[in-house]
Amino acid sequence: MHKYFIIIRNIACFICCIFLTTGCDNQTESPRKPVVVSKKVVVSKSGVQKPGEQKKAATSKPVEKKQVSKPESKQPQKSTPIKAESPPKAVTDDTDRKPVTLAALKIKLPVTTVLYNPEGKIDPFAPLFREKKSAAVKTLKKGKGKICIPLTPLQKIDLSQLRLVGIIRSASGNKALVEEASGKGYVIKKGTYIGINCGTVGKILKDRVIVDEPLLSVSEVDKDSIYDVDGKNFFMSEFDGKSYVNLEGKKFEAKILNIDGKSYYVNPQEMKLQKPPGE
Repeated sequence: MHKYFIIIRNIACFICCIFLTTGCDNQTESPRKPVVVSKKVVVSKSGVQKPGEQKKAATSKPVEKKQVSKPESKQPQKSTPIKAESPPKAVTDDTDRKPVTLAALKIKLPVTTVLYNPEGKIDPFAPLFREKKSAAVKTLKKGKGKICIPLTPLQKIDLSQLRLVGIIRSASGNKALVEEASGKGYVIKKGTYIGINCGTVGKILKDRVIVDEPLLSVSEVDKDSIYDVDGKNFFMSEFDGKSYVNLEGKKFEAKILNIDGKSYYVNPQEMKLQKPPGE
């Protein structure tokens, strides 16, 4: 039995070797040569003349020479040069473009001057509530025309040179005592002319005397104007139906004084009672 196995094994190995050798011997096939087919060309007898007949035809008929007209030489036409179309410009990137300056883009426009006309327009800087004033200032000086003629010694002395030293209170009317720098005294009452500005005593209170000095004539004052009185601005204003005098930042209710039949706006001046030393 062992011998049979050995024989079968040897036969199998031999068959495998045959397959291996035959597989390795196969080489690539060489390209095949094209097959050439050759045949004889058969010519019909009718189209071929015998050599004897060709000679007879050549001797019997002379060969006519045909004049071949030369073809007219065509004059060469002038060729017009054809302009070659220029190729379209390639689109360049943004990096290839030249920077355009602002000066090149400026367009010169005709120079025109426009003047602003504020007429009929609202002033944005004006306050909402204000007293009406006129821009024009009228210069009226109070000292040129004499309102009254000084008749008493008190009318020749300025109020700043007088001193209030006492007040007398009574049922018939209060009185006051004033004295000048020299020590001379005067008794005054309501309506007494006092001072160089033609002032009159308006009120005598317990500690002071009010002297009304005329400013300007009522007929000469325009409510929408500003006046210059001895270097001081003067104008009128109204509030709650009452008239007020504005004199260099000081505001007081308007009061009218009649002197020789003429009405004047009044500037009140105060003379205060001086306390004795030690009090």
